[in-house]
Parts: sequence; structure tokens; C-alpha cells
Amino acid sequence: MSHEHASLPDSPITLIANPVAGKGRTRRALRQAEALIRDAGLSVTMQLTTRPGHATELARRAAESGVGVVAAMGGDGTVREVAAGLSGSESTLALIPMGSGDDFARSLGIPRTLPESFELLRSGVVSACDVGEDAAGLFICLSGVGFAAEVAYEAVRSRVFRRSAGYFMGVFKALVGLRPFSMRLHVDEGPREMDALFALVQNTPYCGGGQWMAPDARLDDGLFDIVVVKPVSRLELVRTLPKVYSGKHIGHPAIEVIRSSTARIETDAPLRKLLDGDVMGSEPLDSRVRAGALRVLTPQSSSLVSGGSSLTSSP
Repeated sequence: MSHEHASLPDSPITLIANPVAGKGRTRRALRQAEALIRDAGLSVTMQLTTRPGHATELARRAAESGVGVVAAMGGDGTVREVAAGLSGSESTLALIPMGSGDDFARSLGIPRTLPESFELLRSGVVSACDVGEDAAGLFICLSGVGFAAEVAYEAVRSRVFRRSAGYFMGVFKALVGLRPFSMRLHVDEGPREMDALFALVQNTPYCGGGQWMAPDARLDDGLFDIVVVKPVSRLELVRTLPKVYSGKHIGHPAIEVIRSSTARIETDAPLRKLLDGDVMGSEPLDSRVRAGALRVLTPQSSSLVSGGSSLTSSP
């Protein structure tokens, strides 16, 4: 992993903000953001997104124009779009976390308060980190199939419940329809035949708003940590799920972690596919690591190495 101290105050900065991220929290924070920019004496151009995919267009345009730093102000979905526009370029991604999950920021040790995250624009360190690429597009945290994708699907469908209540309603509905599936998992070491309830291809250690799903995952090793949960009863799954917030699910006899730079999953019946918390159709999962493809701004204390408490800001 290479690090370099960046002279960011002298670099042009574009800030791409998603005003609806975090249930509108970003929109409410824009005035404070403008004040922080002014007080810091930074040269920042602020642009607001208006539609899905807009952040990718804005980020790509900024990178092509030679902008040194592009800041994403929003949740993981906004960050993913901005990263898609910057991946492979010389521009650096900065994070202003404003979402309900912010798992990419959490995995990088990015502060989750506005003043602290804006301070990184002055004092941060530029590092290269891995991203994932699937047939459905780039992802920063994970791809996956099975129970986890069904939870996300049902949570989005829930129009009565929002935030954590919507998530737990998604868990309940996914549990009702819980079915194991047979899959052929293609990894670096060859194909594996197995039955599973779900499989998550983790680029980051965190997912799902603070779930420490893959405690040993690193963002600088060129490998995914593929977490496969094999068939267990509904009761056993319910007992085990809370342990993902502490990482204590690792070691359960039904859970296997496989490390690979690629992951392709074949199933007899189509399954919904998850990318960074969003359900992206039902085409087969076919993911690969793009090692070091994204320049990202982190605290000087962060080495992009997961598994230690120093990488966790606040859960």
C-alpha cells in the first residue's frame, strides 16, 4: 500500500452532494458544509446530484478536467457512483459521510462528523485502495446473493417502515421465504459446489450499516473475503445474525470465508444480486477485484488495514 502526503489545500476540489442521502440529512447539512469550506479557505466547487447515475457523470467530468480531489457527500450509494467516475484516474476521492450506513467510510476510518471529515481535505493522506467490479457495475463494499439480497429487496419494498424498522421488516419477510440454494462458486483455486443461504463477496470488512461481516478483509490486498453462510434453521440464523456486529459469527460451523480475487456464482434458478446495499437485477454474480484502482483520502492514522479497532470510527 502506497501513501503520500497530499498538498490538498492548493488542489482544486469538486464536492458532489446527494441532497436526498441519509433521508435528506445531506440537504440539511449543506449550509454547514458551505461554512466549513469558507472557514477553511478551500477552493471548492459544489455540485448537487439530481438523478441516479448523475454523480458518476459529474465525477468523470471532474477527473477529465484535471480536478485533484473529488469529494462525495452522501451515503455508500453516492460514494459508489463517484468512485465509478474516478476509478483508474489520477483524481482522489474524499468522503463526507452522510448516509445511514457509511460502511466504506467506516472501513477506511473516515470520521463521520462534518467538521472532522472536512478537516481531511487539509490533512489527509492519499492511498490506493481496491474496488470490486461486477457485470452490473463497480462496487466499493460488496456483492452478494441469497438471504442478504432478499433482506435488502424487502426493506426497500416496505413503504410503511423506514430506517432500522424497514431493515428488520426486511429480515422478517426474508426469513419467512428463506430457502437454501445450490451454487457453483468459481474462485481463484477452482470451482466449489455447495449449498448456501447467502454469499457475500466482501471488499470491505463492514456492510449493512456497521455489520463486521468480514473482520479480516483488507482494502489493499487485491482479494475479496467471500463469506458463505451454509444452510441452518431459521432459529439458528436468528441467533447468529446479531453476532455480525461484533465479528463473533466467524468460526460458526456453517460459515466459511474464502479469499479470492474473483468470484463467480452459478445457480440453477436466478437470484437477486446485491451491490453495496442495492438490488441490481438477477443476472449471475461475476465479480473481480480491481487492485489499487481508486485513490482515496484517509486520516494519517489509517493504514487501510482492517480487523483492528483503530479503523472503526463510531459504530
